[in-house]
Amino acid sequence: MKVLLFADPGIDDSLAIIYALLHPEIELMGIVTGYGNVSVFDATRNASFLLALAGRSDIPVIRGSSQPLSGIPTTFYPEIHGPQGLGPIIPPEDFQADVSPFELMFEIIEKNIEDIVIVDVGRQTSLAFAFNLRPELMEQVKEVYLMGGAFMVPGNVTDVAEANFWGDPIATSVILNKAKKVYITPLNVTNRAIVTRDIATFIFNQTSSPYKYLIPAVTNYYATFYDQVMFTSA
Repeated sequence: MKVLLFADPGIDDSLAIIYALLHPEIELMGIVTGYGNVSVFDATRNASFLLALAGRSDIPVIRGSSQPLSGIPTTFYPEIHGPQGLGPIIPPEDFQADVSPFELMFEIIEKNIEDIVIVDVGRQTSLAFAFNLRPELMEQVKEVYLMGGAFMVPGNVTDVAEANFWGDPIATSVILNKAKKVYITPLNVTNRAIVTRDIATFIFNQTSSPYKYLIPAVTNYYATFYDQVMFTSA
């Protein structure tokens, strides 16, 4: 599967990038970054850093949106994702992200229009911009996968709202109205997709991946935050 991934890494989206890179049946065609868990600057730097760790700087990182279509200021979550988005992992000070222009996304889609799919695991602002700028092209993409929404479960931002859809509902509406076919993975599904400390330790012990040390570190950072939240709420 050829995948163009939209993400805002952040710990959770960093794990999504790692999964996409290492899965033998996924060909990662590019990463379009945006604000969300962290600023678009940090998200872009983190995506580029993760690719560099694996020696995959051939995969383009495309910088997307810095704020929602509503223009409402975005709250970032350093207490959840760490000061720069990768928990305790800080890219070297001299690390420079190799950033591609937004237009490259359309070139990638055009060249692979028959079989490319779009996966968006963050706010959908950048993807909505793509639909507004090149609707005749974007409406040809055969499948779009969104992570967002909360169906029949409590939200994670308000009692009923999930962060990605809540963060830019205008953008989500654009995609749901314009995309050819959309699959939504909401909180009632993602809440069951848990990487525990034990799973991270197993991965560490079994792999020679370039992410061998990163996965346990960021997973433990994430889990420690939620341990504190659960203890405090209890």
